[in-house]
Amino acid sequence: MPGDKVFWRCIWDTSAEKSPIPWGLKADEEMCSIFLAANKGSPFRYAGTGLSLDGDTFAYCSNSRPRFDDEDEIRMRLENPPDDTTVLKIPLEPSHDSFVERGRDRNLCHALVLNEVAAPTNNCLWGSAIFYVILAWLSQFVAQRFIRWWCSKHEINKEDAWIASRSINMMESIMCSVVLILILWKFNLHFEVETNKVYDVAGETPLGYRYNLLNAAGDYCAATYLIVFIVKATYLIPFWGDFVHHGCALLTIWLLRNAVEYEYAPSLLCFFAACMLLHSAASGPMYTCFLLLKLNPNPSNRRKRAILFMTSTVVKQCIMLAAHIANIWNYRLFFEDDTFKLRDVSTSGWNDKPYFDIRRTSRDVFLNVPWIEILIICLPILWVNFTILGCNSRLAFSN
Repeated sequence: MPGDKVFWRCIWDTSAEKSPIPWGLKADEEMCSIFLAANKGSPFRYAGTGLSLDGDTFAYCSNSRPRFDDEDEIRMRLENPPDDTTVLKIPLEPSHDSFVERGRDRNLCHALVLNEVAAPTNNCLWGSAIFYVILAWLSQFVAQRFIRWWCSKHEINKEDAWIASRSINMMESIMCSVVLILILWKFNLHFEVETNKVYDVAGETPLGYRYNLLNAAGDYCAATYLIVFIVKATYLIPFWGDFVHHGCALLTIWLLRNAVEYEYAPSLLCFFAACMLLHSAASGPMYTCFLLLKLNPNPSNRRKRAILFMTSTVVKQCIMLAAHIANIWNYRLFFEDDTFKLRDVSTSGWNDKPYFDIRRTSRDVFLNVPWIEILIICLPILWVNFTILGCNSRLAFSN
């Protein structure tokens, strides 16, 4: 209503702090903001607070933005405001009656929305599964055509199922190479310890896109495993080993994908994701050596390629073991209070409550899923399955 004024209070508990907490946009700084929206255009091009003069703070609404670093200009604008400009002095302590509603239907209706300041730091990222499925299918298409051309050129006569199996080896080899590059491209970010992380929403890269390479790696890996299922089912190739291993991988990717989306410890969860994707990427050299062994038209150097394949298998096992050790080390952070500091200083309690409780969206439902508790139980089980299946290469190379 014309003439209305809005006051708000921010209260902090700094009893456990040992140093002053400045205002800022980092997770370890104080934040107090109010967001207002209207369905009618504003008469001003700029409206904001923060102009200080002689110890007082002012709100300034005008058709032009003031310069906050020029004291002379601030004084001129506040003492002699231009036409169509409103200047309001902000009291240090609003009077108590300012918080009393005035009359019928004079309450302020508000809607809490997910935004980068208050919500999980990865909340604006949602991958396009279709894109990665198409990419994986294209790599399978090219791989099958290449294997057929190679066998025709070197007079290697094999049935369609054998060619399909070799094309899967080639497709997974390509996927592993791409995933390895994506993970290592931002190594320090993907393997950063949660308790050492300070989030800054004012950084150059939006928070939701800082893990875009890791999410792309996970989506591409998942899409490739889905294509493996389809191809093996089409050519009646036994795939129970792949079904268990790749099925566990798909479940892990889905759980971590949603946990990063809805929980408040992205570095903790992305560390898990990076280690488990590294475990998958380590199979790349093994797939490549096995493919070279099978496509070798010269039996005389078969022994050398077999040795190369066995060596790559040992390297893969070592990387897998290192990834699992890192996962176990990171797992302990589930039980440390500092791990979820971002959640404790945010408005997670508000965000988990749906705006319209009787008509919940899928996002409202997923926000209330206890992803952390689910991961605490599921991750060790999945790691055991990966270890058993990873140590038995015969399941992956039996065809």
